[in-house]
Amino acid sequence: MEQGGPRIEEVLAEFLEEQRRRLRPSTFRRYEEVVELFEHCLDNYGYQFLEEDESALYEKLSREKGVEFCAVFGPEKIPDCVNEFLSYFMVRKVLCGKDLLRTSGTVMKRLAAWLAEKGYISQEDAALMAETAREAVRELPRGRDVQELLAEYVEAHPAPAGEDFIEDLFKVEKVEPGKLYLSGGGVSGREETFVVPVPPEVSARCRAGWQVTLGLVKTRRGWRISWVGTVYPL
Repeated sequence: MEQGGPRIEEVLAEFLEEQRRRLRPSTFRRYEEVVELFEHCLDNYGYQFLEEDESALYEKLSREKGVEFCAVFGPEKIPDCVNEFLSYFMVRKVLCGKDLLRTSGTVMKRLAAWLAEKGYISQEDAALMAETAREAVRELPRGRDVQELLAEYVEAHPAPAGEDFIEDLFKVEKVEPGKLYLSGGGVSGREETFVVPVPPEVSARCRAGWQVTLGLVKTRRGWRISWVGTVYPL
């Protein structure tokens, strides 16, 4: 568990120090903010990606010595956690605007290249990490747009009372102009397709494969969105 070599916290500090020397102060502050958030994500969620024996030993160290994930593991653990950071942590846990969402992908892309250059991770891992980061730069701001547009739509057009109500994390199966086809079942157990009307601006931005937390109510005119949670575009 406590093998030789630098720990994640040391490697991220090294990365930031090099970025400080090459970036404008305003840009560096954004890098610093993203790296701090990433380290917080690793400390709280990195354990999910450990092997069974690593997990047991880490639990013991954490319980007996109070050490954090980034103080124990080396940079080889970073690639496994990047998708969790970009697809969940930044979207669900961080209250921020589209600029920081976009920047989080940019910083992870740069970090991937830097880690590979330093020999901390393999070129293959760096390529996978960079691909996730590129998708985040493109899709995270788009997902936030959809979330905000849906919330505005529901506020302006509240769903009427209905005979059936469901809350779930829905998957967007298909998008048509003014319509979303959603599959549920993850939380509610309702494994069926729900077709809901949405503004054209939403269907123009939304993509099949995304996930979104919604409340739906069944009315005489079909299913309607009653409340909007988080949109997960990755």
